Amino acid sequence: MIDLASGVLQKDNTFTQQHLDRSVGQALALRALMYFYLVRTFRDVPFKLDATVSDAKITPIPKTGADTILNQLVADLKQAESKVPVTYGGTAAFNKGRVTKYGVNAILADVYLWMDKYAEAAAECDKIINANEFRLVPGNQFYSIFLTGASEETIFELQYDEQVLNPFYNMHTPNQKRWGGALHLPEQVFGLDLVNATPLMDYRGENAAYREGILAYGSL
Repeated sequence: MIDLASGVLQKDNTFTQQHLDRSVGQALALRALMYFYLVRTFRDVPFKLDATVSDAKITPIPKTGADTILNQLVADLKQAESKVPVTYGGTAAFNKGRVTKYGVNAILADVYLWMDKYAEAAAECDKIINANEFRLVPGNQFYSIFLTGASEETIFELQYDEQVLNPFYNMHTPNQKRWGGALHLPEQVFGLDLVNATPLMDYRGENAAYREGILAYGSL
């Protein structure tokens, strides 16, 4: 997408400069996010910015230092911010499944934190806060983040539905979970706080986010 999409402008009259900018901006942001995961996990990793468009380009490459990668991710994210919109229109789900400027700001803030650049991270967070587009979801509605999706708290999410499931989906359904939670969880962790009692239920317990019992594999 990043290397070749510009050529489509000369071949497809329905593909506009706006389409190109949005597509490349999203690709830059997603690539930066993936490399950010790698750097956080392994620190120095092989780093490749050009597309692998033929077998001739499949060659071993050495690791690149984490600091070099992070600096490049900042540059890529700033470029992405200039290309993607604050909204694509339509429903909340339609927007939150695509990288917007706020999504780029959120990723960039996290990258800056990893680089110990706190003022820069705060500035990116302020862009999101000052937009007044998002709010924290109450604790008793956290399922709207992790189950129904497209909540008011979500900035960007990888979306799917039950027609397109990954292999791990069944491992986490109540009757398929391989691991059982320790027996003290319902009372001591997900139970009511008798000192600071509240009528709000904990949906992790009420909706079986875990399965009680101690299995042969051990307890959690």
